[in-house]
Amino acid sequence: MYDKTVRRRRAVLALLVVLSLILLTAYFGESSDGGLHSVQRGFLTVVSPIQEGANKALKPVRDLFGWFGDTLHAKSQLAEVRKQKDKLLKEVIAERADQHGYHELLALDHLDQLSLNNYRR
Repeated sequence: MYDKTVRRRRAVLALLVVLSLILLTAYFGESSDGGLHSVQRGFLTVVSPIQEGANKALKPVRDLFGWFGDTLHAKSQLAEVRKQKDKLLKEVIAERADQHGYHELLALDHLDQLSLNNYRR
């Protein structure tokens, strides 16, 4: 019973794939005023108002999901910026400590030069 259902489903799938390939080949092979193009235009004439209505009705939902997506993206960007800020702050603190140490060394060197000059007199 199960095998029969599976085989039937596979056969229907294969038939639909073959039918799709045949229709696509025929559609692209015919001129723009052919029968399949006319069917497509008729179908679009019927479906396009439904599509426009659905787009208008679902726009708030799309906007809501977009807002959530943008918010999550902004939060991840904020976390990355904070990491960069912390890294740069550590670099600035290290640079200032190096400058402070350099100025202390200059002051000590100056004092050393003064004491050396006083010693020589």
